[in-house]
Amino acid sequence: MRLSWLAGLAGILVAVAIARPDAVGAIYQQIYPSDPALRRALDQCSLENRAFDRLDPAARDACYRRNPVHYQSAAAAGPEPRINDIRAEQRGERYLGALSAGPSR
Repeated sequence: MRLSWLAGLAGILVAVAIARPDAVGAIYQQIYPSDPALRRALDQCSLENRAFDRLDPAARDACYRRNPVHYQSAAAAGPEPRINDIRAEQRGERYLGALSAGPSR
C-alpha cells in the first residue's frame, strides 16, 4: 500500500516537472543559486542549523541577512585568486625573460 502511494506521488512530481519546467527550474535556482556567494551563504546556514529549510523564502532571506559578506554577488566580489597556477608563473617567466633580453629591434 505504501509503495503504491510513493509511486503515485513520484508520478505526480514527474508530471508537474514535464508540464511546468520553467517553474521547477525557478524553484531549483532559488534553492541552489548559480551565484557562488549566495550558494556559500546557504551552505553555511545549513551547516550551522540542521533545521534550515532552503524551500522557505523567509529562511533564505534571513540567511542572506545573517551572512552579509556572502550576499555580495560573485561578479561584484571579482574573480577568486588563482593559487599554484602554472600559467601565471609561465607568463611571469616570459615577461622577466623579455625584460632581461633588452629592447627588441
